[in-house]
Amino acid sequence: MPPPDRKDIAKAFARVFAHGDADLVLGYLRGQTLDQTRGPNTTNDELRHLEGQRFLFKTMLNLIEEGRRNA
Repeated sequence: MPPPDRKDIAKAFARVFAHGDADLVLGYLRGQTLDQTRGPNTTNDELRHLEGQRFLFKTMLNLIEEGRRNA
């Protein structure tokens, strides 16, 4: 089976996060990723882990926005 088209994935993300507890869930994920700060004693591995989480969450936000624009 071929991978789904990005446009289809974006529309799916927009639908999933269009209602219900979407704002609650996105707010929680934002707090756990984008809004986190680390101190000077943070290890390289911890920083890489956090940056991976941030990248994934930002990808989700971009797909949601893209899906809403193209709905």
